[in-house]
Amino acid sequence: MLGKLEIGGPYSPNKRIAESERIFGYRQLTLGLLALVAWMFRQVIDAHPLKIEYGYSRLLYPYLAEGLAWIPRLTPGTVSASEAALILGAFAALAWLGFRLYGAGFQGRALAVVFVKTIVNGSALLLGLYFVYQMGWGLNYLRADFADALFQGEERVAEIPVDYEGMARDMMALANDLQRDFDDRPARLWLRKLDPLVDDSIRRVGDLTRPGLPPHPPPTKILMANEILSMFGVSGFFSPFLMEPHVNANLLPWELPVFMAHEKAHFMGFASETDANLAAYIACLRSSSDHLRYAGAVRVLLALNRPIGDERWQELVRDGLSERVKADIRARNERILGYRRRYLRLFSIQRKINDFYLRLNSQELGVDSYGAGLDHLVRWWRLRRVSGRARPPGGVPLPVVLFH
Repeated sequence: MLGKLEIGGPYSPNKRIAESERIFGYRQLTLGLLALVAWMFRQVIDAHPLKIEYGYSRLLYPYLAEGLAWIPRLTPGTVSASEAALILGAFAALAWLGFRLYGAGFQGRALAVVFVKTIVNGSALLLGLYFVYQMGWGLNYLRADFADALFQGEERVAEIPVDYEGMARDMMALANDLQRDFDDRPARLWLRKLDPLVDDSIRRVGDLTRPGLPPHPPPTKILMANEILSMFGVSGFFSPFLMEPHVNANLLPWELPVFMAHEKAHFMGFASETDANLAAYIACLRSSSDHLRYAGAVRVLLALNRPIGDERWQELVRDGLSERVKADIRARNERILGYRRRYLRLFSIQRKINDFYLRLNSQELGVDSYGAGLDHLVRWWRLRRVSGRARPPGGVPLPVVLFH
C-alpha cells in the first residue's frame, strides 16, 4: 500500500477514518508520471518547431480539436460548457470535502489526514490537467510562426519596408468608408449573427496551415459571471480543455468580431498571442462582411498607436478619421477606463498573471507578444496592395487581399 498513514487507536469512535488512510496511491502516482512525461517531452521538442508544426499541429491537432469540440457544440448557446464544468467540479469537490470532514468528526489527527489527502488529490488532479493541457493543446505554443506560412513562397519579405503611418491611413480610409450605426441589441444576439461570418473568415486563414482540414470552431460563448472579465480587463479567453471560445459581453458591437476571431484562432491551433492576433486581423480585413472589415480596420488602427507614438497617432486620427469612427473609439476607451479606474489593482494582477503564463509557455515577450505581429501584418497588407485593387460596393479602393 502506498502512502499509508496509521492514525487513531483501538477506542477511536470513527473506525473508517481513524484506523488507516491511504494518503496517495497508484492513481496519484500515475498522474504525476504523466505530467512528468509531458514536461520532459516539451523540453525536448521545444527546439524543434517544425516537428511540432508538421507532426502535431497540422497532422494530429485538427482531428483532436474537432473531436473535443462536440461538448460546447451540444451545449445551448446561452451556456458556457467550461463555466458549467467548473461550477459542477467545484460543487463536487466541496461535497467530497464536506463528506470527509463529517466522517472525521472532531478528531484532530483525522482532520489532519483529510487536509493532507485533499492537498494530495488536488495536486494529482492539477498534474493530470497539465498532461491533458499539454498533449491536447499546449504543444501548439511550440509550432512554427504563423508568418512562415503566411509568406510561404514570397521572396525577400524582410526587405519590405514597414510603413506604420501608411497602414494607419489605409485603415482610416477603410473605417471611414465602412462606418455605420450599430444597434443596441444584446451581445448574445450579435454573437448569433456574427459567429458564422467569423467562422468562415478564420477557417479561410486556417487553410494556410493545411488546406481543406481546419476544424470547425464551436459557437462563441458568454459567461454568467461576465462582470468578472470586465473587472480584470479581459476581453475574451479560450478554454483549451473543452475547446471553447468566450468573449466579454460588455464589448461594443463593433469590437466583437476581432476578439471572436482571436479566440477562434486559438481553437484553430494558433496558440501564440502573436499568431492569434495576426490571424484575427487578417480574417477580419479579408472578410466579405463590412462589419468584420470595419472591426478589423479600427482594431488595427488602435494597435498602431504604440509603434507610431501617441502624439503622432493622435495627429493622424484627428485629421484623417471621421467623427462617427472617433465616437466608436471614444466609447471603447470610456468603457475600459471606467473599469480600470475602479479595478486598477485587478487589471495589474491580471496582466502579471498573463505575462507569467505566456512566458511559461515559451512566449519570451510575455504580454508584449500581442503586438509582435504588426510588422508581419503591415508587410502582408503592402504585398497585396501593390499588385492591384478591388472596389467593394460603394466603397473606397481596397487592396487585393486574396492569398496565393
